[in-house]
Amino acid sequence: MTIELDHFIVPSRDKVASAQLLADLLGVPWGEAAAGPFTAVYLNDGLTLDFLQTDKEFRSTTSVFGSANQSSTPSWRGSRPPAFPTAAPCAGPWT
Repeated sequence: MTIELDHFIVPSRDKVASAQLLADLLGVPWGEAAAGPFTAVYLNDGLTLDFLQTDKEFRSTTSVFGSANQSSTPSWRGSRPPAFPTAAPCAGPWT
């Protein structure tokens, strides 16, 4: 039996801005989801990230994505990535 991840719900303060930013960084389409109160980022034919807007506190999570075309240069081309005003501080290649 093959098991595939279909969608992943991502809590956010601004679902449209969050989805658009991620989609622009990844170069993938985004828009209102077909069902529910979500804004979707369509990663591929089988996986959608569904952004859900909430004012409630949410725990941070880590999700790691791979690509067939991995490079050591992020999409922001070595400069600091865009600022996320509601994001917790994190360590990354730019710090």
